[in-house]
Amino acid sequence: MLDWPDSTDHPIASLAEIRAIESRAIAELAGDGFALMQRAGVAAWQHARVVYPAAGSWLVVCGVGNNGGDGYLLAAHAARAGRQVQVARLGPPKSADAERAARICASDGVAIRDFDGSPLPPADLLVDALLGIGLESSPRAEAARLIDAINAHPAPVLALDVPSGLDVDNGHAPGACVRAARTLTFLARKQGLHTGGGISHAGIVTLADLGVGHMQPDDTGQDQPPARRVLMTTRASAALPLRPVDDHKALRGRALLIGGDLGMGGAIALSGAACARG
Repeated sequence: MLDWPDSTDHPIASLAEIRAIESRAIAELAGDGFALMQRAGVAAWQHARVVYPAAGSWLVVCGVGNNGGDGYLLAAHAARAGRQVQVARLGPPKSADAERAARICASDGVAIRDFDGSPLPPADLLVDALLGIGLESSPRAEAARLIDAINAHPAPVLALDVPSGLDVDNGHAPGACVRAARTLTFLARKQGLHTGGGISHAGIVTLADLGVGHMQPDDTGQDQPPARRVLMTTRASAALPLRPVDDHKALRGRALLIGGDLGMGGAIALSGAACARG
């Protein structure tokens, strides 16, 4: 489900395009990747407090990469605002920016604990900042156990960037995958959130462009139209021709359907029924 304006269609990006947009965004910030992470943390905090205003206790699940760094900074902002915040993490941060974010989080008094396989503690809101967009295969065993624990938790889940375990290119979940109530995606809309299983895993999708993320011209300065778009309802409706009130089947064209081998008549029957209704 989308919460974007329904007046136009929207470009969606592949993983390679997202990486290029991210590189350009960091370049716009004088090469400071942590500054981009700070923007993501602020955007996540502002979104979460508006969408879940009654949530007093927050549990943020952080991974070892930069998606986890976004989660640490969100947790820090929430703690400063008086929320009860805990962090459950997969392990110590492996990037310098994420480690810096974790130190900030700890300095704001947030309890940070490694996931030990036991059920996650109670909370009014659970934030998924575990894996982000870097998934190349099914999540490893420990991450999969943590994803299962997220899905077993009764609190609504807000995923940061993409639900953990989702392939950002095709919406496929090759293994365990978070089922989020909402997803706040950063920089640009990602095609995996709108194809395949991504639609059901992502929930309501909102874009935070962080003030720098957009589908930009290539290095030659030429505008490159996005190869993929989400076609919104009003645009799709406008593309359909108006039918006269006295319309009938002889004016709608003819269809020849060939199929239905012995014992396999279901598909051709359904296709015929679809044509008749159409």
